[in-house]
Amino acid sequence: MPEASPTVGFLAGIAFGSIALVALTLLRSGASRGTMIAGLIFCVATAIVVTEDLTESYAYHLAGFAAAVMTGALWAFALQLFGFRTSPQRLWTPMAVLLAVNAAAHVIPEVHDPALLVQRTLIAVFGIGVLILVLRSEADDLDPVRRRIRRPFVALIGLWTALAPTLGTLSGLGLLPRELILLDEIGNAVMCFLGALLFTVPQRALFAPPEKEKPRPAQPEGDDAQLLAKLDNAMTHEKAWLEEGLTVGGLAEKLGVPEHRLRPVINQQLGHRNFAAFINRHRLEEAKRRLSSPDHKGETVASIAYAVGFGSLGPFGRAFKDATGMTPTAYRKANSQSPMSES
Repeated sequence: MPEASPTVGFLAGIAFGSIALVALTLLRSGASRGTMIAGLIFCVATAIVVTEDLTESYAYHLAGFAAAVMTGALWAFALQLFGFRTSPQRLWTPMAVLLAVNAAAHVIPEVHDPALLVQRTLIAVFGIGVLILVLRSEADDLDPVRRRIRRPFVALIGLWTALAPTLGTLSGLGLLPRELILLDEIGNAVMCFLGALLFTVPQRALFAPPEKEKPRPAQPEGDDAQLLAKLDNAMTHEKAWLEEGLTVGGLAEKLGVPEHRLRPVINQQLGHRNFAAFINRHRLEEAKRRLSSPDHKGETVASIAYAVGFGSLGPFGRAFKDATGMTPTAYRKANSQSPMSES
């Protein structure tokens, strides 16, 4: 492999330094275990990809492997960072698929080129998937720091999704002019630098671990006290949480206040980073009451899940176990005097 030019070395140094700064920030942030693991894997894989042109020719195969890992880790990191409650299978399936395709490209010579093309296509597909998930969950997010970085994050990933697979495919097919190869290095340096700015400045609040979210004692004054009283009445007595598809805007309308006033009250006074978590807390309290009450011993777990506002049994079971450490059936048995029906 020809020796890399000083310009390529300089750009790769910017990219590598930016990635190292993000990794150091993660290590010092107190982030949740899932966010930490996914973020560090992403940083290591990205560092391998952006320094490919500084390494020996054997690193070409390693860079392809790293690109698969990088995309899969980005998916897992984004889901963890923006508060998605999901199964480990959903978190890591994209990486497993990409690694399988990459392995096929290098183990089976006959499918090498088509498999690499499939890999680059899947990288773009999973990148677009990250964009869709992050954008669709924006309305549910109550955390002001995450809301501020959400659109820049989407723009950054969108730029990467558009450029990286396209340039990689053209280069692999020999269709990328030599004078444009430097564009890839410039893009890497710029995106890594912007990523470092995005994730290091607000890191303390941004990487707060979800499992430590608990309602905080509120000591409101003035308008906040009145709004909290109205909110408590709507949730406790009127049971607004039973409404299917309730949004922050819909609840604000019920309370007769602007949405921008309700968001910080739920986030800062009650300690919730996601509106869904706030709503589910009320639903789960009602579910626990029903599961332990003799008056509801004839109801199945599924019927209770639907009655308290969950659309299906799966999300209810995951949310219940996340909140109590027990499955609904185990909770019912532990809090009942007589055997209860199973779902």
